[in-house]
Amino acid sequence: MSPIEIIWELVSSELGDSDFWPPIAVGAVIVFALFWLLSKIKRWQYRVGAITLAIGLIVAECNLLLEWHCAFLYLLAGLLPVLPALCIFVPFLLNQYRFYRIKKLCKQQSYVEALELLNAVKPMWLTVKQLRNYQKRRFFLLVNLGSIRKARVYLEEICQRKGTFYHFALHILAFRLGDLKTSFFEIQAAEDSDDLRDDPFLQFQVIMNHGVCYAAENNYHLADEYYNRAIAFYNDHHLQDEDLLGTFYYNLAFNRLRLSPDTTAWQTALDEYQSRLDMKKTDAQIRMLNLRLELLRQTEAPREVMDDLLQGAFSTITGGKLPIKNQVFFASSAARVTWAAQVNPIPFLKLLNDNISVIESLPANQRYRVYAGLDILFHDFHGPSSDSFASLKNRASDYLQIEAESDLQRWQNSLPEEAIYERCDCFRKMAILCRNRIPYNWERVVGFQQNAIRLYHDNELYLDELCTRQDVMDEMLDERNRDEDHRPIYIDEMREQLSSAEKLLSQLAGHPALVESYIRLGCYCLDLDEYEQSLRYARLFRNTGISVQNFAPWLRRYYAILLFHARVILFDQAIKEASADKRLCAFDENVQNWFNTYPQHDGLVDALLLGRFLSIPVGKTKVWIPNGESEPKGHTWLWIPKLEMNIDLTYPQFADDRFCRCMFFYKNRHPFEAGTSLTLQASQQNSPLIFEGITYSRLDDGLSKETHALLDTIYGFLYEHIPNDCPTMTEFNRLIMEFIEPVPIQI
Repeated sequence: MSPIEIIWELVSSELGDSDFWPPIAVGAVIVFALFWLLSKIKRWQYRVGAITLAIGLIVAECNLLLEWHCAFLYLLAGLLPVLPALCIFVPFLLNQYRFYRIKKLCKQQSYVEALELLNAVKPMWLTVKQLRNYQKRRFFLLVNLGSIRKARVYLEEICQRKGTFYHFALHILAFRLGDLKTSFFEIQAAEDSDDLRDDPFLQFQVIMNHGVCYAAENNYHLADEYYNRAIAFYNDHHLQDEDLLGTFYYNLAFNRLRLSPDTTAWQTALDEYQSRLDMKKTDAQIRMLNLRLELLRQTEAPREVMDDLLQGAFSTITGGKLPIKNQVFFASSAARVTWAAQVNPIPFLKLLNDNISVIESLPANQRYRVYAGLDILFHDFHGPSSDSFASLKNRASDYLQIEAESDLQRWQNSLPEEAIYERCDCFRKMAILCRNRIPYNWERVVGFQQNAIRLYHDNELYLDELCTRQDVMDEMLDERNRDEDHRPIYIDEMREQLSSAEKLLSQLAGHPALVESYIRLGCYCLDLDEYEQSLRYARLFRNTGISVQNFAPWLRRYYAILLFHARVILFDQAIKEASADKRLCAFDENVQNWFNTYPQHDGLVDALLLGRFLSIPVGKTKVWIPNGESEPKGHTWLWIPKLEMNIDLTYPQFADDRFCRCMFFYKNRHPFEAGTSLTLQASQQNSPLIFEGITYSRLDDGLSKETHALLDTIYGFLYEHIPNDCPTMTEFNRLIMEFIEPVPIQI
């Protein structure tokens, strides 16, 4: 017989055996299931697991159904599926734990630690769902770290399909970079994507961020509609995500505030948000505190209200289960906030003073943040209460002088390449440290700032580049970088920085983060005698409707100065507009002559009119006898004791003088007072009599009724040309008083 015949005879003899078919049937089912799984599974480790599981099952069913009853086969059948299962299940659980930790670190904004932990995850061991989570986490971590170029490249790698997430990610990038037009286009594309409904959490974010885009365009009504759609979607789909919810209510509350100054609207939003949080948790309490405080500052709430809120939160948070390190860090942040809001920081300072050793044990970056914040606070802390914290104050000062730079350097060296924000922040902080050192080193300070600028620029972080360029201009305006006339030494470099900043501003036009820049750039323009530009920036800020109380004290001081100068500049513009008004011909000759000859005046009437407008009646006068003349000549300007400032609207008439573009002069630096006026020098060169010194007096003393009548007529017509958006002196005085006469805080 042939081999085939022998095999057939053997098989045919078994066909009629009832014990033959069950193993065959079970084996067939296992094999069929195996092939089906292999068609669905893409990862090799899961394929290996499926194959070993199938082999183990076949061995087990053969051992059982064929009654071999071999112990070794039973053991083998058990180990074959278990071992691969363990190899798969253990990494799965480990990765799940890592993702949990990464989410928690991101919530704490510890993005560097989160990236380090994410780098420990091996994509090859991830499930499909885990892999999607991994990719999204990596992308957003790169964005939050400031590594924008890498984030964009990575996005193209992971998104083969240009669906919802792809467009949403591009929207995030564009918004972060200040490109509002592209940002709006991409969020619309995300909402129109076919796979929008595949991920409810992502769909919620898309709807919410569409509202954010409208809010950035000042379309608050449409923004509110999208926010209402977003929360309805969140509720309908029973979503649960505290971070997303926190972001949503932050945007909703501030949008409600912009829609109406009435506190009811945003207060209702906050109450709704609080009802969704577990207020027994410390992080929930801190989250609500920060949001309420920001809104109260924006609405310029009474200090007593903010003080009660902060002190109540302090008692609750420090009386809970929060670890002492976390309490210290919270107290340091709260202390800075309280003093910025001009409320009582003493309970926070007491906790910090009692836990200096805990501050010392903090990581380098956190330790620096605590001591730097305290140093700023103590710099502005007035009254006998500050003496109670002498040890804390001295330790903060010593740390910044001796240890801070090495701490920052170590921290910077430990950072990964992707941590652009952190690396640049180190450069900027080291610049601050250097500027406070003796001897002062201009090149080293600006060198650190330029390092940050280059790194920001290379990563397309133009908002941050703009802010750092403003820091450079602040440095150029420091007292140590001014000449004897109080003019910037590095005037050309400053104009170059201003030009670069204005290009960035144009590129970022309309972005809500530019609000602070309007104030700062407006002040820089004043030092460059660019009055029209300064006024434009003042108007840009005022048009935002944002309260200056929401900013730090130093920026409020900037704004107070900007407001005052804007009022003077608008007064000067009003004179020029009134001079061109056809109605002027209806007035008598003296009035017409004054307007038509402006600014070719001796300054007296001009100073009187401006003094009335500013409620400041005092001025200075210089008297001399010009060459070849016998009668003395005088020139008068306004003096502002509160600001130690001279204002001379008529100085631009001296066209040959290097100060002819100026109207504002610091302290005793008016050219006629300082002896730097080329016009005065030439006029006095061969004069038989020179009157030394400056006369300081009340300008309206001894004026005749006719002069008063003339002033009233000129002022009345002039005032008609003052625009409605002109800052008021009440507004200025309210701001400047906190810096001129600070109120001491008592224990």
